[in-house]
Amino acid sequence: MKLSSLFTLCLCLLCALRAHSQSYDFVANGIYYNILDESQQTLAVTHGDKTYTGNISIPATLTHDGTTYNVTAVADWAFHASPQLTAVTLPPGLTTIGNYAFADCTRLTTLQLPATLTTIGGGAFSGTAWLQNQGYGPVYAGSVLYTYKGSAPVGISLTLQSGTKGIATAALSRQSGITTLNIPTSLQSLGEESLLGCAGLQTLILPRGITQLPAMSLYNCQELQTLILPETLSRISDYALSHCTQLQEIVILRSIPPTITATAFDEDTRKTAVLHIPMGSLNRYRTHPYWATFSHIVEIGGTIDDFYDRLKRGDMDEDGTITVNDITELIRFYLDEAKRMLK
Repeated sequence: MKLSSLFTLCLCLLCALRAHSQSYDFVANGIYYNILDESQQTLAVTHGDKTYTGNISIPATLTHDGTTYNVTAVADWAFHASPQLTAVTLPPGLTTIGNYAFADCTRLTTLQLPATLTTIGGGAFSGTAWLQNQGYGPVYAGSVLYTYKGSAPVGISLTLQSGTKGIATAALSRQSGITTLNIPTSLQSLGEESLLGCAGLQTLILPRGITQLPAMSLYNCQELQTLILPETLSRISDYALSHCTQLQEIVILRSIPPTITATAFDEDTRKTAVLHIPMGSLNRYRTHPYWATFSHIVEIGGTIDDFYDRLKRGDMDEDGTITVNDITELIRFYLDEAKRMLK
């Protein structure tokens, strides 16, 4: 190898190593940050040249080069494998904790999380003393259901705590014992694989505020028969409802067809399930390249404005929680409408 070629190769390797080690935009008071969006002036806490130690408190805002930013996220792997980290306080305004953000922080025992937190990635707290200290059953990180520790009893009706804003990535994955999931109207976010393999779940209604079904979020829910989706839903991602082999009734309260990927539903589901959509939106769904592949599309309607408004929210009895009673009333209404429209 020529000396010039060897020099070029070494230079490239050096640049690559430097880019990997300095994966942050700047450091302030020992905390590493990435600028997420210059126009929105948002930051994410990230990893840097050294691991974090002791008791860390992240500020809500930070000024850098004359610009004041809001700290809204903890990046993937940000605090990963910081064995001397013991406590973390995250600021108001922070909404997202990334994948494996605190994984293997073996001495991390104390978390103070803001009410604004809605999204937590997979394995964010795996291998921490904090998680080890949690009891069996639902484990919450702030207002987000992080995981279910242990196996849910067969036939359990699980009611999420009041004020729950998110279900983390893989939080209830493969919890086949759950047959009913009662969700408060506060829910805003579902993570990828959040309900994957919940094979006992038969009916699910998602409240207004949910904007997307992430990849594989309901994959392989083999007993799921009825699914009701809110008007706020704008996207359904890869394999979100694949292998839901018993799915019979799908209610979408959105007049404009949600963006959807080709693998979201199985072909058999599109052939056999009845898709219920709002009155006046049939043409939009029938002319959509994907939604038109459903064989059975039925418009639904409501004659009482107040009832229809509660119907769209899902909380029929307005007690702040979507329960089996709400679901039963919704399904009865929709099926009656479907029979009437198909006559």
